[in-house]
Amino acid sequence: MKVGVIGGGPAAVSAILWLEKFGVEVFWLNETKLVGGMVRKTFNQVLDLPIQPHEDPRKITSELEVLSRKLSTRMNVGCLEEICSSDGPVTLQYTQDGTTSAQEVAGVIIATGTSKRLLDVPGEAELLDSRVFQSASAHKDSYSGRKVAVIGAGDAAFEGACLLAEGGARVIVFVRADISARGEFVKRAAELGVEVRNGTQVSGFKENSTLEIQVESTQGAQTVEVDAAFVRIGVSPNLPIFTGQSPKVDREGYLWVDANMNTSVPGIWAAGDVRSTILRSISTALGDGALAAASAYASMTSRT
Repeated sequence: MKVGVIGGGPAAVSAILWLEKFGVEVFWLNETKLVGGMVRKTFNQVLDLPIQPHEDPRKITSELEVLSRKLSTRMNVGCLEEICSSDGPVTLQYTQDGTTSAQEVAGVIIATGTSKRLLDVPGEAELLDSRVFQSASAHKDSYSGRKVAVIGAGDAAFEGACLLAEGGARVIVFVRADISARGEFVKRAAELGVEVRNGTQVSGFKENSTLEIQVESTQGAQTVEVDAAFVRIGVSPNLPIFTGQSPKVDREGYLWVDANMNTSVPGIWAAGDVRSTILRSISTALGDGALAAASAYASMTSRT
């Protein structure tokens, strides 16, 4: 029986590569035909690969695409609706071209990654990728001499603010509660003249000749005009819907796994950014995929 792999990023491709090496048939499901996962939305240099640092992450995506075409397994493009697990095989319910189908597998490796969080406020969805962005590094040289806002309190927000300021932008950072970014980023932002407004909550966006940001604070509501805004409030795991047995998750919603990528439900493994871990990177995702594949293979051979 096949092992299912859900996702299209480094962890998924690595898992399929190793499953094929072990002689295991694979059912591969990804919601788009594109390979790369979150790497496709990465624009800063990738320096954590021990083989060769990549200044342009698009090269990594290209390499993953080349590798995926060499795999014997073909990708099924569809939307996973639910994973049903009992004491026997696992059933994957998915929609493909408007048709709902089911695939029974011996087990499944979940490598669905994460998605960047949004504020979910009025005007955000309509202005996304035109005035409101999620990547500062992709636009770091586009706003020289112009006023921009960064929303967030962590490393991503303050590192993004520094990149934009280094590109010549005038940057305001809106922080809702406490700053959680590393001191080095906060210090660098101060050196670059980044303005930080603590205790401010963004409640909406509106486009006129500029981008108007509605902000609420202890001083009341106000409108701040900028040329663009960058929402940098972290990421959330892309969890499927489970019926039957549901794997344990940590307090942030990431799938709990043991050292071999086993979740709390037999026959379900997790790899890459979707799992609970202290580090999420391309390097760790590749290793996770290999370990999950080895665990799946060991599980299958122990049943025979």
